[in-house]
Amino acid sequence: MPYPLFVSQGLPNAPVVDGAGQAGTTLAVRGLTPNYSFREGWWLSIESATGQHFLHNVAAGGIASSGGSAQLSIWPPLRRPFADGDKVHLGKPMIEGLPEGDETSWQIPVNGLVAVAVTIREQA
Repeated sequence: MPYPLFVSQGLPNAPVVDGAGQAGTTLAVRGLTPNYSFREGWWLSIESATGQHFLHNVAAGGIASSGGSAQLSIWPPLRRPFADGDKVHLGKPMIEGLPEGDETSWQIPVNGLVAVAVTIREQA
């Protein structure tokens, strides 16, 4: 399902993983809109060749090159080696997993909006 974003993450074009076998907290991507600006705290998902999504947070802001490539600092670290060309979803990241535990919580703050919390365990 789409991960709820509280701010627009712009028009990133159609980024993909740039180089197979990456690991750690840096993800090389290509195919971004030239000079696309990304911010700390934004979300992205990486879609494997099997269609499974892995959600990550952008740990540091930056700007893509005029050719549309960038090195994204992410958290948590990559949990699997992705193939060159696997899709990176910045405009509409997805979250995939199962609800964890039986506990749910909710609250109604002063503004009258209901806040619901659920823990999702990623299926890796």
